[in-house]
Amino acid sequence: MKRLSPHIKAALPPASHGWFAREYTVLLDGSLARLEANFDIGGAMQLRHEQAMARQQPNGPWPPYPDGTRERIVTFGPKPSISAEFLVDEIFAKFDRLSNGDWIVADCRCAVVESNARIIDENGNTVSHLLVGDGIEDLQCDADNKIWVGYFDEGIFGNNGWGLDGPPPIGQTGINCFNSSGAIVWPDCRELGQSEYPLPFIAGSHGLNVTSNAVWICPYTDFPIVRIGEDRSVRIWSNNKQGADILAVDSDTAVLLGGYDEERCHGILLDLLGETARRVGEFEIDVGVDDLRTLPLASARGETLNFVANDGWYQLTVQDVVRELV
Repeated sequence: MKRLSPHIKAALPPASHGWFAREYTVLLDGSLARLEANFDIGGAMQLRHEQAMARQQPNGPWPPYPDGTRERIVTFGPKPSISAEFLVDEIFAKFDRLSNGDWIVADCRCAVVESNARIIDENGNTVSHLLVGDGIEDLQCDADNKIWVGYFDEGIFGNNGWGLDGPPPIGQTGINCFNSSGAIVWPDCRELGQSEYPLPFIAGSHGLNVTSNAVWICPYTDFPIVRIGEDRSVRIWSNNKQGADILAVDSDTAVLLGGYDEERCHGILLDLLGETARRVGEFEIDVGVDDLRTLPLASARGETLNFVANDGWYQLTVQDVVRELV
């Protein structure tokens, strides 16, 4: 099987002294952003995990960060920049930039709380607090200032700490679109299970890719490729690659990457024709690891696969794959 190596987009400077990388994301304009904190939250969590494993005990609760711990966002693109600092308010962070330049930073896990996400302006001020639900798998913003959140199984089937008699979880639909005030604007959970409900069954949202004109997912359990248009129309292609969690799309051509067991670095090229995603070719991605999930970043935005590895930002586009395989 052909092995494809992404090309380097840019060398990434390490976080400056006293700062630690937390999370990476690729923004809608193609820039790379890194969330940093002045305390090593990830290192503290890893140490707690290792200690719990040695004692054969559960992890929980995760170690708190010291009072006053601050974070900031560094962007790498045509004009690298550092955002103003703001206080940390989450353990498992996901973030993105809204179209008006503000940032949303969310905690992926929450129980019974009033909010687990914040809108932060360019000066580091908290504009508002939002509740976007427990069990966040992915979070991305679109060109209309909407926030798309995909959930893993605990966010879809869990109870957010309410107990068996509590309300259904916010993430019961598997994916939600929020406005910047925190209201769900799509889909309508009241239609779940009814004939007019537009989405397939989602037990885990994989491959969220918010582009300039559509939103794409490849959800568990059957892993169909799903396109949500600007008018919220839904188109679905059946797909026989199981477990992929990275989806890049260029017009009617797609790349799925990742999977179970020996397919953790396996990719396929697909034509999106009719109602079936037709497999055109397959490849192995060569990024120096056996499991993409161990990288600081392995994701897609638009037509581009993005990886952070060995202090570098690497990319491979759908058309790169086409040229190699077709």
